[in-house]
Amino acid sequence: MRFQFSGALLRFVDFAKQIDVGGPTLGACVEQLVAEHPRLGAALLDQNGRVSDTHQLFLNGEQLDPAPRDGNDPRLSLMVGPDDTVYILTAITGG
Repeated sequence: MRFQFSGALLRFVDFAKQIDVGGPTLGACVEQLVAEHPRLGAALLDQNGRVSDTHQLFLNGEQLDPAPRDGNDPRLSLMVGPDDTVYILTAITGG
């Protein structure tokens, strides 16, 4: 499957806009992605190893519901295939 990056996360993946990884679930793919780009882990994941609330995930263009704050991230158990694409968008703050 493919991850698409933009914005602030690009610096954690050596400015690669897309990265292909393999795995049966979104969680397995995230684990492989973070193993290949360790600096990304601190920016993408929270202290419990779930995707941080500051990031929105889109699987093949469809927004995935944010994970509940108490418990596991159900998005990570989604089955994915080699033709799937996950877009990671990061919230922008400021004032």
